[in-house]
Amino acid sequence: MKGALKLGVIAQIPIYVHWTFSLILLSILYVGYTSGQDATGYFFLCIFFIAMFSLVVMHEFGHSLTARKFGVKTRDIILSPIGGVARLEEIPKNPWHEFLVAVAGPAVNLIMALIILPFLLFVRENGFHLLGTEVDFLSKPENILPMLFYMNAILALFNMIPAFPMDGGRVLRALLSIKMGRLKATRIASIVGQSFAVIFLVYGIYASHLVLPFIAVFIFLMARSEYKNVKTESVIDNATAKDLLKTKFTPLSPSDKISRAVGLRKQGEKSFLIMHQEEPIAVLHELFLVEAMEQNDTDADVLDYKSSNFEKITLDQKLKPLIKAFQNNGYSIVPVYDEEVLVGTLDIEAINNFINEQTS
Repeated sequence: MKGALKLGVIAQIPIYVHWTFSLILLSILYVGYTSGQDATGYFFLCIFFIAMFSLVVMHEFGHSLTARKFGVKTRDIILSPIGGVARLEEIPKNPWHEFLVAVAGPAVNLIMALIILPFLLFVRENGFHLLGTEVDFLSKPENILPMLFYMNAILALFNMIPAFPMDGGRVLRALLSIKMGRLKATRIASIVGQSFAVIFLVYGIYASHLVLPFIAVFIFLMARSEYKNVKTESVIDNATAKDLLKTKFTPLSPSDKISRAVGLRKQGEKSFLIMHQEEPIAVLHELFLVEAMEQNDTDADVLDYKSSNFEKITLDQKLKPLIKAFQNNGYSIVPVYDEEVLVGTLDIEAINNFINEQTS
């Protein structure tokens, strides 16, 4: 959250504004200056931009509050010049839940547009028409209502383009997941999103719309990133300790010196089990080993730098909770058992290598 200012908390969800949001203020000054606005003009320019980003906030709350219905919390909502992001703790795995969370944001904007529509059709004298020139129409109070209608319509339609990270990409993935599973659905949705990105790029260059190529690159990279993330999730959800087991390892004895661990480290082993009578009694983390080396204390006993921070695991334990255990408890290596027999080790390096190999 570096560079973000907390605006407040609504419905237990913190709202932040990124420092780049200050670019909006600069744009207001620029638009006002080029159109020769007075104080009143500047005021309504500010009102327009505040209203526009209020719609963005409402859009993100559509996602957040719908996700809450399915037990998914929202870390926060962040506003930036290019829109808002509701950071959910996780994306619902149930396809219908993901579908409803994804469409909830555009649905909010659609409802807002439908509420404004009768006023434009039957009350406002100029209907949908914007008064003024291309330079000063944003500063005219008469245009706020139709502009809110257009902004809601644009937010709803643009976000439903089937390309990650927009809502339409998640809607497409959710619908495909019902029949073909989440990973394959994400792959197809990712390809569709990247195809849209190429279209945006080509059209943006052809029509000299300088913003579109940047949006295209962003969509292309996010679509690829989404597929890689889901592939990683799939690997983690299905793997067990058996898939990562290191059957060849060198145990240390309580009488060993740090110098022996240093020698083994040069051969590729980084963290070690300290064993007594064929049972692990402690571990030597690589971090502690490096500390001993930095202090030139290689003649010390390994027990001087031991850690009792480990637990015994079994071959059938799932990788996902194991990763959480490593992260939350600071494990670097743990012994792995098949019933009552020690059959190998599992360490943080093995976890990282396995995930990289499976997702590359």
